Amino acid sequence: MDDEQLARDIADYTKNASKLENTRKNLVGKIENLMKDKIIPEMKPFLPKHYSICAEDSEIVCSCNSSVPVGFGLELRAYYNNKPIGHDGEDSDRVRNIRHDDFLCKKLNEISKKYNFRFIMFFGEPAYIG
Repeated sequence: MDDEQLARDIADYTKNASKLENTRKNLVGKIENLMKDKIIPEMKPFLPKHYSICAEDSEIVCSCNSSVPVGFGLELRAYYNNKPIGHDGEDSDRVRNIRHDDFLCKKLNEISKKYNFRFIMFFGEPAYIG
């Protein structure tokens, strides 16, 4: 491969990658609206007593193959008594309980398939490494 062809290939790749990144950003915005306007309200009636989902803390994540995004997932932030669920002790059990609820899992899987998400899962508050 000569230098000129390599330069053209790099330019083509960069152009295509820019288009793909713009598409990804647009999709993330649409997914965020879908999550807030449809998915969370649809799940709300099925949550156990004292549980809720915080839309502001929930996240859209990209599943990657190497560094290229190949799918989207949702991390729904579960709250208990309107407070974030932590990582230790009783809070850890609360996340585990909601994650392993058969009905909720089935419902999340149905929604995932409907919108072609890689996954939708409940999480407690994010762990920050400082």
